[in-house]
Amino acid sequence: MSLDYLDIKIQALRGKADELSKWYQSNVRNIDSDPNLSEAGKAAEREEFRSDIRSQLAALRTQEEQLIEQGIAERMVRIESRSGSTSTDIIAFRDAQDRADRVEKQADALPVIDRALRQKDTSLAHAIFRRGLEANWRQVTDRFTQDHPDLADAVSELRTLVARKENTFDRTATYAWLVR
Repeated sequence: MSLDYLDIKIQALRGKADELSKWYQSNVRNIDSDPNLSEAGKAAEREEFRSDIRSQLAALRTQEEQLIEQGIAERMVRIESRSGSTSTDIIAFRDAQDRADRVEKQADALPVIDRALRQKDTSLAHAIFRRGLEANWRQVTDRFTQDHPDLADAVSELRTLVARKENTFDRTATYAWLVR
């Protein structure tokens, strides 16, 4: 799924959330102005309506989070599918992942990825690259994409999606304002 298509779907979800919010406000005004309801009745009606709207907003938020996760997973598959598919490749990649997981700093990862790229050690290069993605080591991922420019777009989109995933403020502002 392209980022543009993902944005359209997210904006549609947020549009639904905005409509629900407006509908909620309108109905609360109607409840509050209903002369046939006591204060306790109004409070009960508001709470029942608020609970229903909250669950709908929570479902919309979950859908947005799932779309972002799906986008991340698609980019990761595109990126990781390049590390080989034979049993030897898989074993080599697993060993390289163990080695990459022990790297704790970007400064330690840079010479390893440089050496792996120079020696055409695709398993180690991909494992260090993956570690760089997980740790948000931009220099490491940039070194890899310099050698593999065909993955640059996928990596850029992945970074965008991870940033969206981590930006919970916008989602909270959109879907959870009624929690008061």
